[in-house]
Amino acid sequence: MVIAATPMHWQGGAPLLDFDGALERASKRYRARLQAACAELAGRQEMHRPVRPAHVRLVGELADSGFRDRQWLVERDGQFIQLTELLYRVVEHADGERSLDDLATIVAEQTGRPVSGGNIATLIERTLGPAGLLVEGTTTEQSAQLLPRQDPLAVRMRLRMLGPRVIDPVARLLRWLYWPPLMVAMLVMVGLGHLWLYADHGVRQDWLMQVLVEPHKVMLLFGIIAVGGMIHELGHAAALRYGGGQVRSIGVGWYLFYPVFYTDVTDSYRLGRWAKVRTDLGGFYFHLLFTFGLIIGYQFSGIDLLLIGAVAINIEVVRQSLPFLRLDGYWTLTDLTGVPDLVSQIGPFVRSLVPASILPGPRLPRLRRWVAVVFATYIVVTIPLMATMLIAFLRTMPATVEMMKQAGQQQAHILLLALRADLPLVALTSLFHLGMLGLIGFGMTMMLANVARLVLRMVRAGIVSGAGWVARRVLNSMSPIEGYAH
Repeated sequence: MVIAATPMHWQGGAPLLDFDGALERASKRYRARLQAACAELAGRQEMHRPVRPAHVRLVGELADSGFRDRQWLVERDGQFIQLTELLYRVVEHADGERSLDDLATIVAEQTGRPVSGGNIATLIERTLGPAGLLVEGTTTEQSAQLLPRQDPLAVRMRLRMLGPRVIDPVARLLRWLYWPPLMVAMLVMVGLGHLWLYADHGVRQDWLMQVLVEPHKVMLLFGIIAVGGMIHELGHAAALRYGGGQVRSIGVGWYLFYPVFYTDVTDSYRLGRWAKVRTDLGGFYFHLLFTFGLIIGYQFSGIDLLLIGAVAINIEVVRQSLPFLRLDGYWTLTDLTGVPDLVSQIGPFVRSLVPASILPGPRLPRLRRWVAVVFATYIVVTIPLMATMLIAFLRTMPATVEMMKQAGQQQAHILLLALRADLPLVALTSLFHLGMLGLIGFGMTMMLANVARLVLRMVRAGIVSGAGWVARRVLNSMSPIEGYAH
């Protein structure tokens, strides 16, 4: 950008605003700061001896990835971080004794590409140091304070219920259900049971009326669904154990606007594609086994509520199969493509499709062609659908709040009448309904808070990007060196 201006003069005096001189002085200051920064970085090459902290563990190559180039994994504080081979080799050989030039020599030999000590310093300064993967000197216990990622689609308010000491013995026992001959036999029986339920017995229309007329059945139905949810999580744990991994925890948390069970299967990142997919689908497998048990229970007891529970769980399986939220269907799609967590990679993927001058920032490594097509299709379908769902949620929220208010007043009135008439079962049912209404209200509040955080983050990012764009244009205009890039 070129600024042309005519100097303004007082009559018979010196120029009031000397634009040419001001630009020249600002350019000299800018170049001086740049030279000082480069000198500081170069001076650190001899004195820096980076070391990998004790809480950072090398995992190895990412198996069956969707990237064209090989990707590598390290584990930091229980979280897996994906690196290129160049970054991985730097972390691998940083022992606190080698200088940056020594590291450059070793890394260049292993990767087959020219690497200098200055390159290593830049990688540490910009990537490995801020990520807490390398620290200076022999202080291996130093840990970088990373800001938690504010992800509106993450499970929040996690409460750990079971740890590896309890889960692992159960998972080792249940893993045999994934032995292929036994699994095929079980799936055949499950299929026959569901064929009887939907084709022979049929889903009766009066089931919902039974639940509404006898409110205590709602509590029993939620109990059946909760037990099925825990068995679902054991399915993930057993599948991961069958593939050679270990579950870190099972617990409860809050997802979007409702409570959920969760299983920490982070250890599956080091497994192959089909072991990951088996872990993703393991919850569905155990859910279906549980519904088959409910069908068998109905055969002996004749209790319709068991079949109602089986149908409700099947609906839940279909819901979780959709790949648009971070549920089992989503993780299955990500592991099939070999791109860890598609949603978090949307920004880097879009940036990788356009020049860096237009969209600066982190870019995704090159993907295999079919993976790129699947990823692009996922973005085109998911973003409009999620936006439509969000708009529908916001539009219907006032009516939903009014309906919840009326239902709460009605249940409170029923509770008072039940207490006066000494009807403990009716009172307990009303308390349950009031609790469910409270959970729904809390969930809607959390959802609104997530939306507000997302909007504020987007606005802040837009302001920062705009300010950065203006700063780059101003600095470019101040540099007298033609073709200089920064």
